[in-house]
Amino acid sequence: MNGVGSVVALKPAGISKSRLGALPVPLRRRLSRSMALDTLAALAAATDQLVVVGGDPELSVQLHRAGIAARLVPEPEPAGMNAALATGDRLLREQRFTRVLAAVGDLPALTAAVLEDLLVRTAELPGASSPITPATAPPC
Repeated sequence: MNGVGSVVALKPAGISKSRLGALPVPLRRRLSRSMALDTLAALAAATDQLVVVGGDPELSVQLHRAGIAARLVPEPEPAGMNAALATGDRLLREQRFTRVLAAVGDLPALTAAVLEDLLVRTAELPGASSPITPATAPPC
């Protein structure tokens, strides 16, 4: 058994944050990627393996520059966030991870300390998948 894994489904930066359509595309792209990298850094620091499911060709270089260790997995087919998260969960479970955190990619205030606290508080829930969203993230 390998402990705790985490999975995030990410859209390519150029099409993410569509609700911010009033912003110029380059600013929206930078904002999206910045929030994603903050989220991924926290997850990578707090879990044993981070899986990112998506199809952004620039992400590998950006993760390397930021020093974030993650396994990048192409989205098998564009079937939505839940399907992408299920793909990552399945990969982690196949590697015998006993717990999986599933997170959205835009939690810029998320920290490794907050995630570690969450993991301690949910330690009695073996085998559970825990979704981390803005509505469920513990206060920072």
